[in-house]
Order: sequence, then structure tokens, then C-alpha cells
Amino acid sequence: MSKKTEKIHIIRKDAKINVVFTSGMVVRLQQLQAYMVNGLSDEQINLFNAELKHHAYVVKNDTQFTQEWMSHFITLSLLMHDIQSYAKEQGMTNEIEQESYLKDTLFNLIEEDNLFDDQSQSQPE
Repeated sequence: MSKKTEKIHIIRKDAKINVVFTSGMVVRLQQLQAYMVNGLSDEQINLFNAELKHHAYVVKNDTQFTQEWMSHFITLSLLMHDIQSYAKEQGMTNEIEQESYLKDTLFNLIEEDNLFDDQSQSQPE
């Protein structure tokens, strides 16, 4: 008796996919970015910036960073850049002062969610 082979769908390499994100998901992705760099030393941040400059802000599939988190952070940053660009093109953005946003919005959301507090995660009962 022959075993039936299951098939799966994979995304073509030339695919451009339109995805709809709610603002809540965008905030969660921003929180993920903040979480990724929370606790990094100034030395690690400076190393990342130096490597980013070395790669001339062009990140290709073959770009190699010295630390794995850097590649993941870049991937998430590129995703966030695309989301922001599409939102702007579609008239879904508001123009505000960057400092005000960082001070009053993003960091408050992070603090409210206790994103960096390991004890804030619910425990199974």
C-alpha cells in the first residue's frame, strides 16, 4: 500500500503579498522591537550601528551581522518600514512631533503592558 504524499503551499520567491495590519498589531510589533533592544549595552548598540553603516543601510539576503539578534532586528525594522510606508500612501497616518510620540505614546504603551517585567506574564492556574 502506498503512502499518500501530502502537499503544502509555499510562497513563491517573486511574490509580493498585501497584508492588512490593525494599528494594534503595529503597536505590538513596535513593542517587540523595543523588547529586542531592551537591556543591550551601549557597546552592543554602537556595534550594531557600526555594522549597519558598514552595510551602507542596504540590507540584502547575504548580509552577515556578527550577532544573530542584529539580523532579526533588521528584518523587523524592514517590515515596520514597509507598514509605515503603505499606511502613509493610504492616508492612514497622522503627522506629529517624533519626540512627543516617543515620550508620550510608545514608551507609555510599553510601560502599561509591563513588557519588560517577567512577572507580568500570566501563569496557568
